[in-house]
Amino acid sequence: PLQNLSCKVQHSSRCEHLPYPQGICSKCQPSAITLNRQPWRHVDSIMFENPQLVDRYLQFWRESGNQRGGWLYGRYELHPEVPLGMKAVVCAIYEPPQESSKDTLKLLPDPKEEVVEEIAANLGLRRVGWIFTDLIPMSGGKVKCFRGVDTHFLSAQEIITAAHYQNIFPNKCKQTDDG
Repeated sequence: PLQNLSCKVQHSSRCEHLPYPQGICSKCQPSAITLNRQPWRHVDSIMFENPQLVDRYLQFWRESGNQRGGWLYGRYELHPEVPLGMKAVVCAIYEPPQESSKDTLKLLPDPKEEVVEEIAANLGLRRVGWIFTDLIPMSGGKVKCFRGVDTHFLSAQEIITAAHYQNIFPNKCKQTDDG
């Protein structure tokens, strides 16, 4: 089975020093690891069950010019057009409490999170991702897009945030020890 790595310091009675961070030795330090690109994709595509979902989501940005973030709720399905493929079918976007401006977005603690998760589960839905705007309005109804093949798809902060959310909301697999 697939195994999750642990990179924690494992202080044991064999070690003759103070516990980490006051001391560390080769017996308790984690093994060296090499980070590589994820060999298998999480999903092959995302499909919105209703195109008006994104249109309604973008309406706040259109009216205020402020950025917005939200959770995507839906389900995973087999993707028959792709060998061993999976797709996320998004059925709803939930926008938690947040503070935003024209170029910032901060998700705040959500006192309704447990209720939202329970409602989603009762509807057969689960959190399958997140969505956020990063558009800059231009004159004439146009927008400036910073992302593309010549620039970047995700910023460093967005990658860190995505990894954090993936750790909080894993898509468990029966081929892992904890799935």
